[in-house]
Amino acid sequence: MTDKFICNNCGNCCRFEKEVQKFVNYGNFYKWGGSEFTPGLALLDFEVSRYNSAAEKLGISLKIEPEVMLIDIINKQNIIIHWKLAEKSCPFLKENKCLIYEFRSLICQMHPLDTTLKEYPLAENYKLDLEFIESPCPKQVFKKNQSVSMTYREFLKTIYDAYGDAFKARYILETIDIYYLQALDFLEGTGKVTWMYGPDPDEAFRISQNWPQKSISDFLKENNVYFDFEARAKKEVKKIIESLEH
Repeated sequence: MTDKFICNNCGNCCRFEKEVQKFVNYGNFYKWGGSEFTPGLALLDFEVSRYNSAAEKLGISLKIEPEVMLIDIINKQNIIIHWKLAEKSCPFLKENKCLIYEFRSLICQMHPLDTTLKEYPLAENYKLDLEFIESPCPKQVFKKNQSVSMTYREFLKTIYDAYGDAFKARYILETIDIYYLQALDFLEGTGKVTWMYGPDPDEAFRISQNWPQKSISDFLKENNVYFDFEARAKKEVKKIIESLEH
């Protein structure tokens, strides 16, 4: 077993540099604001509530904006999937220490792990193309773009043994996004919504920027397909980790 990832408290992951590449919409997912990237930290609905509550208690001002959305062209509304803490440096970072460490976002918890865990085929000896973010963090199991052949379970165990809680956070985040997708696909199948598909990000934003915004949680509750996504994802990852430890 390899060592679990250990943070060296450099604070670099809490500072967000402006990215230079353009945003290209993936399927029918669009970025609020069009193609230009702005610095920030991605948040889920329930994380936005926690961050706002913590900021109020600590007397900290936050700037939270929509980030990734689906555009409902039937009802002319924007369904916000992910939000963004739109800051160049996290306001909860003080002297390279996190003031809300115990309930920091899943994106924060999974750093420096940035490879998909749930989309690989469950096949024996499948060749996995793995990519990890470039960072000063010391623990990287595979080199960037390195390909390895192993079973899916071996892959998960290798990542879990190396990254521990970061693996857990990444798995939970991916699971929640999958739950979102399943619920949204179901609603589109009923004909209640039709998601915009085709226009480039800037054109899509031009069309929809003045339409009402609705969080995905409120939207799913309104359509009676909401459940506690976070709690269910935690149960799923708990079972996975138990299987990897035996």
